[in-house]
Amino acid sequence: MVKSPRGTHAAPYSSGNSDTELPKHEGGDYIIYSFILKYSLMDEQECIFCRIIRGELPARKVYEDEDVIGLLDIQPFSRGHVLVIPKKHVVWFHEMSEELTCKVFKAANRICQKMKKAYDVEYIDLFARGMRIPHVHIFLIPTIKEEKNAFDMFVNMFSYVQENLKNPFTEKEMDEIAEKIREA
Repeated sequence: MVKSPRGTHAAPYSSGNSDTELPKHEGGDYIIYSFILKYSLMDEQECIFCRIIRGELPARKVYEDEDVIGLLDIQPFSRGHVLVIPKKHVVWFHEMSEELTCKVFKAANRICQKMKKAYDVEYIDLFARGMRIPHVHIFLIPTIKEEKNAFDMFVNMFSYVQENLKNPFTEKEMDEIAEKIREA
């Protein structure tokens, strides 16, 4: 077992006890949740993005300023898929200061404008992450005319599910939720 700020977990690399051994794919690769676990235990010194920012690991940079870096994702959903990353180590989007949030989104907008000049972009999806690699990163995924990408297929499926789900909350509960957030 490994203790971390996020709780106690089975060690990512087990010593052979079958009760704690993580399942493996053919070839010995650990399945996705062990990957998430391994990287969720990382600190700033081990963080892949921090190591890239410090110049210890290579990256295909497309943007850099004093506070933010933009680089091509090594497993892109589409041509030009960029990660926008604050240089300051912050795990979750909601943990960024308002000032840093503004800087990250300003950089994201600048990168989007560059994408539009470089390619025949229909639109650009944006979402924030911090789970698989515990350092906030904004995905910019361009949809380029005449090209299909896996992310569009996922979003289309997600939209279909959301549009066809029954709202689990009553009108009264929706009003209470809105008020609670407004008043917080």
